[in-house]
Amino acid sequence: MNRTTTITPSSQFESLDIELASFPDDLLAVQAIFREYVQSTQADLGFQNYETEFANLPGAYAQPQACVMLVRRNHNVVGCAALRKIDSATCELKRVYLSPNARGNRIGKRLVLAMIQQARAIGYQRMCV
Repeated sequence: MNRTTTITPSSQFESLDIELASFPDDLLAVQAIFREYVQSTQADLGFQNYETEFANLPGAYAQPQACVMLVRRNHNVVGCAALRKIDSATCELKRVYLSPNARGNRIGKRLVLAMIQQARAIGYQRMCV
């Protein structure tokens, strides 16, 4: 699987990378961006038991059959997406989020395309959203 995808942002002074999260090294960064995602939505996500999920990361997102990707701008995490196995042919795309200051410039599209590439590399034929 591809570890890092470098994106040329609109500003020549910024670096932007989409990369696989590494556990346990990225655990705190993943938990922080996942919590930012939960707090950003108007929907009540309590039924998902997300705090238990976050405490047990990587959990259902553990490689090699799943993954978490992080978007880093100048080495700071500004986005995420996660992939988990449903069955041998199907995965689910979860936790797709970009901080408000990272939106625009098609970064979200690039993140989702990177997740599709990861799903194909793992061998999935279908992705649920």
